[in-house]
Amino acid sequence: MTMTQTERVFLTLQKNRTLTSAEAFSLLGVLHLPRRVKDLRELGVLIDSEQVGGLNRHGSPCHWTVYKLNKASPIPECFTKPVEKSKKAKHDFYLLGLLKAARMLLDSADLEAAKAALGSEIRRRAKRETAKVRGS
Repeated sequence: MTMTQTERVFLTLQKNRTLTSAEAFSLLGVLHLPRRVKDLRELGVLIDSEQVGGLNRHGSPCHWTVYKLNKASPIPECFTKPVEKSKKAKHDFYLLGLLKAARMLLDSADLEAAKAALGSEIRRRAKRETAKVRGS
């Protein structure tokens, strides 16, 4: 079973490591580490970030962010079940996406159209997920 980028980032941080965007790209194949960190934070993971400065290879000043898992951070439920963790993580990220879509739609002027669009998206997704389960 393959792991998602978010799972790879979490496991790397859990091993008492710090992680930068450059390391995430070269070691884990994660192109945009801040997005994966945001996903983990939305799942309740406590991640500390620190801005670090230095010089780049041309001698110009630059800065980057170093991420580290907070010791008091809980382990999300989707990472504790070895068999179904990727399904649970996908489901959680799907729900987060729906919540974001709902917020955007509810900001629109036509509240009834927003409700209808969100409801049809939920029904479409539920139908697709049900078909997948029955086909398995």
